Parts: sequence; C-alpha cells; structure tokens
Amino acid sequence: MGAKTNVRRFCVLGALLLALGVTAAAQEQNREWFSYVQQAEGEAAIIQHLSWDPEAYARRYEITVAQDQNGIYAEIFRESTEAAFIEVSLGPGKYRYRIQVYDLLNHPRGNPAWEYFEVMSALQPEIQSASPEAFFPEDNAEWTVTLTGSNFAEGAEIFLRERDGKTLDIIPRSVTTEDGGESLILTFDAEQLSAGDYDVYIKNPGGLAASAKNIKVASPGKHIDTLIAAGYGPIIPLYGKFFTGVFNKPVDLLGFYARIGAVPVKQRWGNFGAETELFWNYLDNSGDEYSASSHVAGGHINLLYQYWPTDRVIALNVRLGAGITAILDYHYHDGYGDMSAFYSYYISAGAGASIQWFIRRPFFLEFGMEFNHFFTTKDATQPGFIRPVLGGGLQF
Repeated sequence: MGAKTNVRRFCVLGALLLALGVTAAAQEQNREWFSYVQQAEGEAAIIQHLSWDPEAYARRYEITVAQDQNGIYAEIFRESTEAAFIEVSLGPGKYRYRIQVYDLLNHPRGNPAWEYFEVMSALQPEIQSASPEAFFPEDNAEWTVTLTGSNFAEGAEIFLRERDGKTLDIIPRSVTTEDGGESLILTFDAEQLSAGDYDVYIKNPGGLAASAKNIKVASPGKHIDTLIAAGYGPIIPLYGKFFTGVFNKPVDLLGFYARIGAVPVKQRWGNFGAETELFWNYLDNSGDEYSASSHVAGGHINLLYQYWPTDRVIALNVRLGAGITAILDYHYHDGYGDMSAFYSYYISAGAGASIQWFIRRPFFLEFGMEFNHFFTTKDATQPGFIRPVLGGGLQF
C-alpha cells in the first residue's frame, strides 16, 4: 500500500514539474493589447480588453497595472483571474502592466517584465480646405495636395477615394507636416491617379475621421480648359502724337476688356493656349485751347502661356498677340471750329502679363498689365499705350 502511495505521489510530482516547466517557458510569450483604444474627450469611460495566450497547467494569473504620475509609476490596479483576459477602464495616460503566472500549487513562477503602453485621447480631425481642387497629371509628374485644418494626429490614415468606387483607395507616396501640424502636404505620383472625382479622407487613430469632397483629376493631355475673363482697364498714354498732342492726360479712366480662350496643352513646366481679347476705352480731354473725345477699341488674337505653382491657387499668365485697333468717333474742337467725326482702323500688336488668384474654383480674380502698339502711316511716332487690368472670370 505504501509503495502505491509513493508511486502516485511521484507521478503527481512529475506532472507538476512538467507543468512548471511548460509554464516557465510560456511566460516568454509576447503579450499585448489587442487594440490601443482611443478615448474621445468628454465621453464616458470605455472598456479596454487585455488578453494573452492561455498557458497549460496555470492555476491563475495576477495582473498589475501602474500609471505614470509625474514620472513615477504608481500601482492603480491588481486583479487575479483564471481567464486569459481582463477588461479594464483606463483614461488617457501612460501605463505599464505585468502578468504573474501561478502554477498548480499556487506558487508564482518567474519574474515577469513590465510591458508599457499608452491610452490616448481620440481627436476629431477637421479639414478646412484641400487644394488644388482640380489637377491635370502629366507623365512622370507628381501632384501635391495641401490639407489645412486641425487635429491631424500622428499615424493617421490618409487616402484618396474615387467617387465611382471603381478603384482602391489611393495612399499618398509621402505626407509632410507643416505649420505646427495644421497643414499636411500629400504627394502622389501622377501614375497613381486616373481621371475622375475624388474625396480625400483622414482617419485618426481611434477611428474619428473627416473628408474633403470633390477633387477633380482630369485625363493627361485631354482636358481643355476654357477661360473667360472681363474687367476694368483704363488707358495710360505712352507715346505718339494722338496721345501726347491731344489725349495727354495721365490716365483716361473709362474702359473695359473681355477675353475668352482655351488651354489645350499642359506640361509640367507650363500650359499653352490661345484667346480672343476685346477692349474698349473712352478718351476725353478738354483744355483752354481745344476739346477732344474719342473711342479706342480693338480686338486681338493672343497666344497664352500659363504657369501654375504647386498649390494651383495662383496662375501666372503671359500673352502675346496681334489684331486691329480702331479710333472711333474722334471729335476735335478748337477756336477754328469743329472737326468732322473721324474713324480709322490700324493693325496693332500687344503683350501682357497677369496673375490669376482662384478664390474658389472655377472663379478667379485677375490683376495685370497690357501693352498695345498700333501701326499708322500718318503718325511717324506710331501711338502706344498700356492698360492696367483688374477683373475676374472663370477657368474650367
């Protein structure tokens, strides 16, 4: 009888030793939070789930959690459980935990190391603007989108999603943070993008997200921009007897211009197009010895070069053209009487430069300067003038 008892005790002891060996080895396994849950500020506490791999022959587990309080970790939670998980409710902060395994004899095994983690407050991202709102990719080009807003968290998921749902979400090649985290510069390769309408999404850790809608990507080389502009353009005389001898005021204030054109060619270093430009001005000058009035009107066909900086909010335009300039209903009166109304038409050439500022696509404001020279056979100095222009229009 005593021998059987000894054998039974030996078997139990062997099983315990085997269990202890398995348990000690199992303590080397990695344990981690299934998710680092983000708690939204002002919301009720949420539940975090901590689990680990169950270990054979373990009687129970003791979990200790400590919180960083001004650089010192103070124990805030200790629990014993037979399950391979616990549920806790922790607010934002830095923490550490360790799991002590107890064997079948309820003896602690090993000296478990501390594992560190952080619970962060979830941030609701806000996108105030996304520019440009339209893009025309070219071969081997890259495109940058600038997002401005707030609560852009580190590690956020950012991507473009095509509205028709035919393509996968497009991840930017790189993301750069500027202005203290209030701006994000997203860089895409042109080959990543196909023609269509896109929304840009940002999803912070914790699941809170925001989006900016309607970013348009056109087909490379196929989209033709239409440009329409109109505005105010007074004449400033430069040279020629018509101006220096008659209409010699520093500025003749009444005048306007209008343009319509197309921009079919787009390259990385600039876009090219053509436009039709019409202008009209009224000149009037009165003095002690004479009075005069006239209309000056013209029409030019211009070649247009348009350069876009990377933000595609400002466009720089340079134009060069030729056409017809007319002097219409020219009246001159002096002490000898009235001159009959005079009408004449001249070949003219012009050049100009302007800046387009897109306040909200497709609408822009325009500031610039135009030069006009018209060729005459009767005036050896051949008149010329400039016109400051201030206007607006659409490009789409």
